[in-house]
Parts: sequence; C-alpha cells; structure tokens
Amino acid sequence: MKNQNVTYTERISARNRNYFIDLKKASNGNNYVMITESKPNGEEGYDYIKMILFQEDLFRFQTAFDKVVEKFEKSDPKEKSDYIEKVQKVYPNAFTPWSKEDETQLIELFNADSTVEQLSKHFLRTEKSIVARLQKNGLEIGLQAA
Repeated sequence: MKNQNVTYTERISARNRNYFIDLKKASNGNNYVMITESKPNGEEGYDYIKMILFQEDLFRFQTAFDKVVEKFEKSDPKEKSDYIEKVQKVYPNAFTPWSKEDETQLIELFNADSTVEQLSKHFLRTEKSIVARLQKNGLEIGLQAA
C-alpha cells in the first residue's frame, strides 16, 4: 500500500489477508499509526478495514496488547495445545526446532531473494517464525521480503 504520507510500513501476510501497519504523518505534522486489513472480497477486488491510533493513544494500546499476549502465553495448556495443533495443520513444522541444515538453507534461499512467504511455504513454518529466524541470524527483513 503506497501513500505519500507513509513514513514507515510493516506488512504481515496471514492466510488470505494482509495487514499493513503504517506510520504516517498528518497534515499538522503529528505522527499516527494506521492498521489496515486487506482481504479479497470474492469479486475482483479487496475489502479494507482500517484502524487509526493517534500518538497520544499508541502507548496505551501497546500496553493493552502486551497484556493480552501475556495472558495468552499463560493461558490454559489445553488452549495452547489446541492452538499449536491448529497452526501445525497449516504449517506442519511450526513450533519444532530448526535443524542446522534447514537454517543454513533458509539463509541461502533468503540471500537468493526468496520472499518470507516463499520461505514459509518451503519450510512449512509460519512467516513470523521465518522472520524471527532470519533476524536471529542477523539478516535484515525489508518490505520486498515480507
């Protein structure tokens, strides 16, 4: 998503939708964050849902989000195992350790311009885990790789 007042963007691909987290500059010079969900509408277009977080609300939102993630991490083990099982139906290698061979191949494929989405499909792991493993190996993930 390209817009002239976007100063930074992160893209997250998840199944049949994309999320764009954009840092934007308003006409008054203040920064704000716009989160956009984009998904195919079954016709020849996309539906968009947008949420704006203004500068004064951003840290409260982050704190609330962090609390929800923390509760999730401490949630009932049965809920976690159900979640892991659900994710592994789509990404069979999710939540399993990386072999040294896979890690080496990941770096080689990434350096050969494979996208995070392509790497996710190749290694049968979530895009989040691909990004985390690349970052752990000191590789920078740009928008072209997302």
